[in-house]
Amino acid sequence: MTKNILILGHGRMGSWLAKELSKTPNINIMVYDIKVNKNNISNYYLTDDFNKINEFNPDLVLNCVSLSNTIKAFENVLENIKVNKNIVFGDIASIKGEVKSFYQTNDLKYISFHPMFGPTFANMGNLKGENIVFISGSESEYLEFFKSFFLPYNLKYYFLDFDEHDRMMAYSLSVPFISSLVFAGCVDKTVVPGTTFAKHLSIAKGVLMEDTELVSEILFNSLTVNEIGRITSNLEYLKHIIKTKDKEELGYFLDKLRKNVL
Repeated sequence: MTKNILILGHGRMGSWLAKELSKTPNINIMVYDIKVNKNNISNYYLTDDFNKINEFNPDLVLNCVSLSNTIKAFENVLENIKVNKNIVFGDIASIKGEVKSFYQTNDLKYISFHPMFGPTFANMGNLKGENIVFISGSESEYLEFFKSFFLPYNLKYYFLDFDEHDRMMAYSLSVPFISSLVFAGCVDKTVVPGTTFAKHLSIAKGVLMEDTELVSEILFNSLTVNEIGRITSNLEYLKHIIKTKDKEELGYFLDKLRKNVL
């Protein structure tokens, strides 16, 4: 059966998904964006006209706008298109808190997932080993559809509920982002020898190459502040060890860290 998928947002991820999904048999793609730029568009229709969307009659509305505009985009759709009772709403939001509330408040069927890769930083031509998180409670039909869609890209699949996802993002994204930003704050243009410094610098450059909107989405997760507390606590402890030159305490601290990561 043919499915009509409406994608909201023609940014980096929205345009990539539109292009890739348009290659899928029996899938029609329309993209809505407030700024229509049809350069190099093929295989799908790009519009800023809600009348065209109503004619398209989407089965799935997949929201790919920035996190700060996600709820507004959903509300705009609800206000302007005729929503049939079987329509499913979807998102790829990096933080799920407000999205979860929106689905529950409006009693909507949903498919929610988080591709943990992006055109800014990842090699979109080779995504092997990259990660994607699927949210439990998603409509089974579209959950299976997107699991199959992403299968050829050789991604690692994770299945979490909304709250588990946001806790995981505070740990797996906020902590390395914060660590890299703090490191970058201590760097100047001086050329420094050393493999360790170069590796840290490379990671920091990668984070700073990410879009500011994406970085803010990750850092403004309501659970990030807890992770900052853990970071500062460890820094204060390490500062105390260094000031007192307590080699024995440093040994205890390093052993604890080795158990964590080795």
